[in-house]
Amino acid sequence: MATIKGATVKWGIGTSGLAFDNNQTCLAVFNPQRVRVQRTAKTKQIAGADGETKTVIYYDNVYKISFEAIPLGDQTNSISNTIKLPAIGSKVTITDATDADLAGDWIVEDATKEESNDGETRITLELTKYPNISL
Repeated sequence: MATIKGATVKWGIGTSGLAFDNNQTCLAVFNPQRVRVQRTAKTKQIAGADGETKTVIYYDNVYKISFEAIPLGDQTNSISNTIKLPAIGSKVTITDATDADLAGDWIVEDATKEESNDGETRITLELTKYPNISL
């Protein structure tokens, strides 16, 4: 466990649970490695007679995250049966007590499983949260 001296910083990832709809088992037990949170929107630029942008309209705000994790198992539980990618468009609920931007219901936009002969298996999920869509 990390020990922090000096100014307090948020250290590590607080995500403790992923629940997939339709009982999909992608990451039953996992070790989160990296999370990237992005808030984005579509834009419409309106130019004046001189061709220069005079107005910018931002609309359709969404949150996007890229979540990378290492699936875990133990000697009595075959991990190969727990590494299944979720369906595109399915709902995943993230539990995170330390980051409100992560917690909540998300839609799976992309799911990747990466395996290697000299490293651990990693799952990366690209998720989107639409504020005006109730899942």
